Amino acid sequence: MDDDVLSFYDWQPGDCFKCAHRNVPTTPVSRVTAQCGKTHIVRACQRCLREMEAQRKRAAERRGERYEPGQLGT
Repeated sequence: MDDDVLSFYDWQPGDCFKCAHRNVPTTPVSRVTAQCGKTHIVRACQRCLREMEAQRKRAAERRGERYEPGQLGT
């Protein structure tokens, strides 16, 4: 997957939930609501986002669906 997929996202320094790298460019990919009701934003780094987008693309191809990058976190 090329770097173009990264252009679909906004990047800010943060911690990646998947690989645990800290203070790297990250983008929101999900939200989690704790039992107390507080919502936390889940962020992923560029490397992990590329992996997740590649997985989404393969899954769409298996289902015969159109793949559209940039849909994580929406």
